[in-house]
Amino acid sequence: MLTNGERASYDAPMIQDPPSLTWVVLTMGNRREELASSLRSLAHESQPANEIIVVLNDPDAEIEVPEGVRVERQASNLGIPGGRDVGLRLARSEFVGFLDDDAQLVSPAQAIVDLFR
Repeated sequence: MLTNGERASYDAPMIQDPPSLTWVVLTMGNRREELASSLRSLAHESQPANEIIVVLNDPDAEIEVPEGVRVERQASNLGIPGGRDVGLRLARSEFVGFLDDDAQLVSPAQAIVDLFR
């Protein structure tokens, strides 16, 4: 217990530089060209992601992803929030970004991460 005037101290978590970054991409598997474009936009980053996880919300869909991209197939459609939750639980990085399969990253990831540092 702290007495009046004392300040609590704690060990701050170590911040990595450059920070570790995971991208989670959600897809139903029915927009293959858009998914490929989304993944290309992540591949062209000056600071590459430590991992990219594609959460596939359709158990019957077939998709192709570049080598090194992890695909997590769900038994049923969990919806956008549920799919993001799956990706967040699997991510092993300091920062996690979310991208839908029909979107592309237009700002450098580093600029986004810097907002939160």
